[in-house]
Amino acid sequence: MMKLRSVCKSKIHHAIVTGADLNYAGSIGIDKALMQLTDIGPGEQVSVWNINNGQRIETYAIELPEGSGQVVVNGAAARHFQPGDAVIIVAFCLADEPVIPQMIVVDEQNKVVEGKGIKGSRAKDRCEGQGATSKGCLREQAPLASARSGTARAKRGTRRLAPWLQIPTP
Repeated sequence: MMKLRSVCKSKIHHAIVTGADLNYAGSIGIDKALMQLTDIGPGEQVSVWNINNGQRIETYAIELPEGSGQVVVNGAAARHFQPGDAVIIVAFCLADEPVIPQMIVVDEQNKVVEGKGIKGSRAKDRCEGQGATSKGCLREQAPLASARSGTARAKRGTRRLAPWLQIPTP
């Protein structure tokens, strides 16, 4: 008997919201390059978790211009997500076998700094010039500034690079 489980297939960690449009009819707009790297398709259901205030929503993804670094929350959710907020964007799928999640960590400009499970050379190409190493998109990160509060995350130290990348894969 087949048993389907809902498993994480895609994750964009620490994206920074660049816009919030209350008057747009729902969705979250994401830089097309980030969507491609994480295998999130246009119209695909995603969960968005606001690190700043704990709000969580489910919506669908739409593509924004490739390389723009834009992450825009639209519709009613714009009341809970403001420019400068750090978010985690996750997509799940139903599977009866192990799934290798496509996961990335981005910096304050929503540029990839770390990746796991990325297929082909896309991750290497995307990280070129951003401190990429032979092990992937890894680099030391400077403290991040919060546009919303005007305070620097440096007061709490630099952001740790993704401990979730240690997920065992089959």
